[in-house]
Amino acid sequence: MFKVFKLKKILKIVFLIYIIFLLYILFLKCEYRVKSSFEFLSKEHIKYCTNLKPLNTVKRYIRGFINHNVSISLLLENLLGNFILFVPMSFFIIYFFKEISFFKYIICLILVIILIELIQFAFIIGVADIDDVILNFSGAVFSYILIKNVLKKNFF
Repeated sequence: MFKVFKLKKILKIVFLIYIIFLLYILFLKCEYRVKSSFEFLSKEHIKYCTNLKPLNTVKRYIRGFINHNVSISLLLENLLGNFILFVPMSFFIIYFFKEISFFKYIICLILVIILIELIQFAFIIGVADIDDVILNFSGAVFSYILIKNVLKKNFF
């Protein structure tokens, strides 16, 4: 009983650290550029700080890597980084909310990821990119399925 209590406490601390890390990566890593006006509605901002065309950024990074304009580290940081960013979230959600259905998990996940992109767009923090949504979502769903089908038998 004491070991289970200690494990839960440790996992809560690790979850808090993960959330702080997520907030840093998503909102503070880029130069923080909150504007006092409605500059986020300008044509220039919409043109250069948004991507609503699915897989456009992914193609651009891969093409840039093939043409030697993008380094392997930048390619991996952007594509693989966005894929694995929400992987730990699945573990914590499954552990803390054991009875959550896959459908509820998907709905919450989509809403959270889209909210993050909208905040980045509104406060001009980085680029609001549909590819980030796709990669974040894919990583989280992949890890959810992996945990539910493989690890659950041994850990949960």
